Amino acid sequence: MLQSKARWKVLKADESIVNVLSKQLNISKLASRFLAQRGFADVEEARRFLQTDETAVHDAYLLKDMEKAVSRIREAIASNENILVFGDYDADGVTSTSLMYLTLRELGANVGYYVPNRFTEGYGPNEQAFRHAKEEDVSVIITVDTGISAVHEAEVARELGIDLIITDHHEPPPIIPDAYAVVNPKQEDCHYPNANLAGVGVAFKVAHALLERFPEEFLDLVAMGTIADLVPLKGENRYLAKAGIQALMEKQRPGIKALLDQCGIQAQDITEETVGFAIGPRLNAAGRLDSADPAIQLILSEDEHDGIELALIIDDLNKERQQIVNDMAKEAEDQVENYDDIPPVIIVGQEGWNAGVIGIVASRLVEKYYRPTIVLSLDSSTGLAKGSARSIEGFDMFQSLSQCRQWLPHFGGHPMAAGLTMKIEHIERLQEKLSEIALETLSEEEWQRSISVDLTVQLEEVSIHSIGELQQMSPFGVGNPAPKVMLDQVEFTSVKKIGAMEDH
Repeated sequence: MLQSKARWKVLKADESIVNVLSKQLNISKLASRFLAQRGFADVEEARRFLQTDETAVHDAYLLKDMEKAVSRIREAIASNENILVFGDYDADGVTSTSLMYLTLRELGANVGYYVPNRFTEGYGPNEQAFRHAKEEDVSVIITVDTGISAVHEAEVARELGIDLIITDHHEPPPIIPDAYAVVNPKQEDCHYPNANLAGVGVAFKVAHALLERFPEEFLDLVAMGTIADLVPLKGENRYLAKAGIQALMEKQRPGIKALLDQCGIQAQDITEETVGFAIGPRLNAAGRLDSADPAIQLILSEDEHDGIELALIIDDLNKERQQIVNDMAKEAEDQVENYDDIPPVIIVGQEGWNAGVIGIVASRLVEKYYRPTIVLSLDSSTGLAKGSARSIEGFDMFQSLSQCRQWLPHFGGHPMAAGLTMKIEHIERLQEKLSEIALETLSEEEWQRSISVDLTVQLEEVSIHSIGELQQMSPFGVGNPAPKVMLDQVEFTSVKKIGAMEDH
């Protein structure tokens, strides 16, 4: 008999709660059992979840420094100052950049945007880009989805006479940059009710405050960035994702429509999976291989023919990215297999590995070996390594890396993912320290992947109606995963591989 590689957790719902929810909400036992499993014991709370609406949206001015940021931006627009939106090269970054740029353009601002090149400039704001902005007579720089670690760059901006407004959502370091304003819901002294906004979510809140209305025209962008960046789809995030998917179904920007056509996806079929597995990876592909500009141009494009051309470019880049990932993943797996014993924390690296896709390779290794993993692109000419880290449940990668700051001049991220730059000579020490932390913090069972079964159902309980009710729980994602359903005591009539290459 096949042995499972995971710990199965078959959850049991409180049937008294299930019965109350089923009766009061007039839904099937299957749907009410799912709600009970997700912690909904109160009928009204469950009703609000099912009927998520604009009441989930919080006041933008609850974000620390929002008033300062908005006041300075309005002043810059009124006096015709040059504003630069400084973004990031992933899907969250390009949607954030596009959203902020479009908002400021709508308000009549003299605005441009800039996204650094991953390979020549690295992650985040940099001094050279700021000095170039000053030469272009920029007096206000607004970062989106980046900047919370830019302590040195904030000093440079101050020296140049540029007012730096940081909007970000990444974990704040011990020292917050001395910028004109810092808008980040994760700051300790920020009391915004939703600390889990994506970068595009923070940009959306700035747009909300600047426009003095709910900016429905940007719901598609906030949904794409929010879903692609894997932030928890709860509360406000869930509403923004759900409303944004609906907006995408009703009308697409020319570039996004061309991209969906390229994928063979019809408007009525758009779901969170469309964003997560079709749109997101393609928006990411440009910045992973070269400049992110084509992805931003695709979003901003107002011409159908331009949109088609850009969609073709981006789709080709994504295919190239897929091949690079497959080749690198094979090389990385070979390195792991060369260990006598796979260490608690895997660190692999190689000269010349594409720094734009090392995060995907790290995810592949976590999937295969279920160990916290860092994949490094080594550059012997500078003695530096650029890395991307992915973690497992129970191991906080950001906090663990925070205990290794002596070897990490630059890093940032989240509990489950992080990026870093370090000296090649310190790799071994970093691995030893992280492995030590992992052994101290993870219990024996946490070294094995866990799979939680939300619902154990009988075949006769499954119907089109019950499936439709479960679909009301969408959009699914981090914080609200799609239900895992176990059909007990059934026999397969056939099993076959699917896909063009029959590899699924």
